[in-house]
Amino acid sequence: MSSSDNGSSLSEPRGEAELYRDASVDRPKEWFDWESLNLAWSEPEPYHVITKLGRGHFGEVFSAIDVRKEAALRKKFASAAGSAAGSGPSVSDKVESGRSAKGKGVDDDDENESAASTEKAGAGGAETLSLPAEAEAELLTKSTVVIKVLKPVQLSIIKREIKFLTNLRRGTNIIKLLDLVENPLTAQKSLIFEYVDTPDFKKMYAGFSDHEVRFYMYQLLLALDYTHSKGVIHRDIKPHNVLIDPVRKTLRLIDWGLAAFYNPGQRFRKFPGTRVFKAPEMLMQYSRYDYAVDMWSFGAMMAGIVFKKHPVFKGRKENINVLVAIVKLMGSDGLFDFVDKYGVRLRDEWDEKLEGYEGSTWDSLVTRKNKSLAVADAIDLLSGILVYDHEHRLNCEDHARLAGTVAHRRGIPPEGTNSGSSDEDFMAISDGGAHNSVPAGATPLTGTSRNGSDLSSSSDAQLGSSRSPA
Repeated sequence: MSSSDNGSSLSEPRGEAELYRDASVDRPKEWFDWESLNLAWSEPEPYHVITKLGRGHFGEVFSAIDVRKEAALRKKFASAAGSAAGSGPSVSDKVESGRSAKGKGVDDDDENESAASTEKAGAGGAETLSLPAEAEAELLTKSTVVIKVLKPVQLSIIKREIKFLTNLRRGTNIIKLLDLVENPLTAQKSLIFEYVDTPDFKKMYAGFSDHEVRFYMYQLLLALDYTHSKGVIHRDIKPHNVLIDPVRKTLRLIDWGLAAFYNPGQRFRKFPGTRVFKAPEMLMQYSRYDYAVDMWSFGAMMAGIVFKKHPVFKGRKENINVLVAIVKLMGSDGLFDFVDKYGVRLRDEWDEKLEGYEGSTWDSLVTRKNKSLAVADAIDLLSGILVYDHEHRLNCEDHARLAGTVAHRRGIPPEGTNSGSSDEDFMAISDGGAHNSVPAGATPLTGTSRNGSDLSSSSDAQLGSSRSPA
């Protein structure tokens, strides 16, 4: 009997991933070494906070205007339209004027500081170039960024997330890290990301068509396939970490703080993630898991969308409660076959709670409300993903091929649109010379937001919260 609160595993066979088994094997030491990262931190001045988006374990998340980019884009848009300088207010001016009397601008201890900052950012009169309403809206979208304000944590934790973000920086549908910021007065650190204008996921999913489910799930598979091809497991796939902009038809996979490198045959000592999306092997603390844990989480997320049931496996507080929800639907026999095959040892009371369920079929979850999404090929795909034995679970290559075929048949563009920032948009990181190019004029956020929120006191946050990237 295990002495831990969860099931523990003993005497497992040597389990190894089939696809991308050796993705990390021949990579240089620098690929894995976040401790040696030399980070170049900018000042926060050019980022004017708009509003708070959410919070999590490691920081609070805000939307902001990059006033440098706004000024440059305003000039570009005006030039393209043949506009002359007028008296139209800049986006950052509008943010400032909408702030009312509740607070001051970024780092402004007197009433003139914000105006000075805007004037500096819009050098050359860019802030006075008047644009049509549609152009102003596009300007706002393109100059908005996300700021993840980190609470005080060990620098190694920050470096770890940055290492995964930089290793995966060229990946399809992976969130783009644009800049690193440090407040010179408080030493508080922040990460700057591209902005994804995503609504509440439950409301958005409720309105999805079959066409949209196929398209966005395929986009997520592309992100996962790239991630796994680089020898990385995300370990926290869930709706909050998959940002979708339904207007621009873009998807970004965020929040890399729990990611891990995979090496064949290794034993993991940690089993992170969000409980209701965890694979059975994670819930039972089987130490030789692999990329397949992301596949299960993908399947659990997709099942929630297809069957309009969030989450599809519901269980509070303890891993056993989620396992019970799983066996009620999928049956006990398959779970105990897994336990026997891999030598997983469960507590006696777990055995009692998990035994005796015959299970049901995915068709049993189809209702009048979800039948337009719970179609045969969607259920077939879920049936190949949500299986107990990770060795038999469809891998990312299988998913992408199947989903891509379905997408093409339905006329869905497989690569999507607006694929995102180029490498030139990336922030300045000095990684032993590996990432030494700094965007011209890079500086960046300071003590207070433009609505008066105190950024220097931000605590307990992480970019995985709603409506925010990382």
